[in-house]
Formats: sequence, structure tokens, C-alpha cells
Amino acid sequence: EKNKLIRLIIYLICVVLVALSYNVFFVPNNLVIGGISGLAIVVKKVFGLNTSKFILLTTIILLILSYIFLGKKEMKKNLGCAILFPLIVTITEPIAKFISIEFNSYLFTIIIAILSYSIPLGIVYKVGYSTGGGDIINQIICKYAKTSVGQASSYMNLIIIFTSTFVFGIPNSVYAVFALLLSNSIVDFIILGNSD
Repeated sequence: EKNKLIRLIIYLICVVLVALSYNVFFVPNNLVIGGISGLAIVVKKVFGLNTSKFILLTTIILLILSYIFLGKKEMKKNLGCAILFPLIVTITEPIAKFISIEFNSYLFTIIIAILSYSIPLGIVYKVGYSTGGGDIINQIICKYAKTSVGQASSYMNLIIIFTSTFVFGIPNSVYAVFALLLSNSIVDFIILGNSD
């Protein structure tokens, strides 16, 4: 019981850090590395819809799809994580406007963004939680396409990055692919450790 409480506290701290990183680095730099939060940046640019509202609306739709395609039990497991992340993104959005971190190099900005995002995200997964959203899509793809979570996630993220190319251009997408690969490596390292 004490272990569960510690894991929950770690999860909450890390979700706040992930959301802050998203609002401080990803949104202002149009850095799309996939997921619902990446798609939200594209939608904001094209339609002007606020990223946190898009994430929350999409999450509600995904929870309904989770109920339909994965069942009540899986939907209940996804519910807390799926709702908490969009709420924290919404709460940290105005805070992020007061935090201005700029570097001369866009590549260095991306590296700092990925480190500040991927380390807490890896810890979220390590303690047995998720951020919802894209994870629900991955679960549905896995169930019906008979593929691994990693493959489902890669396909979804690459499609979102490809879509962002039409909005932000090829150079931004090249950086995004680099950022995605770096992020996946960091998250895998945190979850699996050094597997040499």
C-alpha cells in the first residue's frame, strides 16, 4: 500500500514535468513527435484550436472508443491517466507562458525539450502508469491488427509527423523524427535499463 502511494506521487510529479515540458518547449517550437499532444500542435496551427482543449476533447472521444473496442474493464484502467494528463496540460499552460527558455540553436532546444519530456515520461511508464491519449489508440491497434505496442506507437507517431510536414515543412519534420528516436531511446532506457 505504501509502495502504491509512492508510485502515485512519483507519477503525479512526472506528469506535471511532462506537461510543463510540452507547454514550454514543444508548443512554442512547433515540435511534433507524435501522439495526441503532437497532433494538437498541428491542429492549433491549422485551425487555431487551443492545444489543451484539443487534447481533452480527443481524450474523451478516445475513452468512448476504448469502451467500445477494448471493453469496460480496459476503459476503467485508462480513465484516470487519460483525464489527468489533459487537465495538467491545461493547468500548466498559463504557467508556461511565464517561463521563457530560448537557445541560439534549434537542435539544442530540441535536445533539452526531449530530455525534459522523455525522462519523466519514462518514469511514468516505469512506475506502471501512462499519459492516456495515444496509448489508447495503441491498445486498439494492438488488439485488432495483432501488432506490438512499440510498432503501433511508431506507426501512429510517424503518421502524425508526416502530417505535420505539410504544416511546418520538411526541416521541422526531420528534427521531429530525430526527436522521436531520441525520446524513444530515453524512455526505453528508463523502462528497461542498460540491456547490454
